[in-house]
Amino acid sequence: LEMAQYALVAYYLVGGPYSIQLGSNVRMDLFYGGWSERKKAWFDSFTILLLILYLCVLLYGGTNSTIYAVEYNERSPSLWRPLMWPVKVVMCFGIFLMLLQAISEFFKSAAHPLCERRTAHHSCHRTAAGVPGTDEKHQEAGESVQIGLRDNTGAYQFQFIARYLN
Repeated sequence: LEMAQYALVAYYLVGGPYSIQLGSNVRMDLFYGGWSERKKAWFDSFTILLLILYLCVLLYGGTNSTIYAVEYNERSPSLWRPLMWPVKVVMCFGIFLMLLQAISEFFKSAAHPLCERRTAHHSCHRTAAGVPGTDEKHQEAGESVQIGLRDNTGAYQFQFIARYLN
């Protein structure tokens, strides 16, 4: 029974950030579905900030618990008496991955309201002025652009928002 619980902890805490990265998490669209894209982005930014705060507190507590388990050789009170530190290390690793993914999602949602001036010919996923590959003919003074690294699917894994003037 305990081995199954430990496996589920690893599955849940390490798989959670991956599901958020893929966008396969479940959303409650009671109100959210009728909102404008801008309002959704602002709401996402606010709720992700709350998630980041929660994950920081959780990581702090998990790290302290892991340190205690290693220092005192903590074991489960069951008949099997397995060491507790391996599952606590996996727990902290999963929380850390979720924190990194939440930070990534925050930058994506915070960037969205700045990139609403898209047209059919270009989007704000360009590079800034002076950087090779910039589409100079579509640049306007004060336009928001994203600078980032694309993965093999074309999605930005790291984003940076900049404003530039001609």
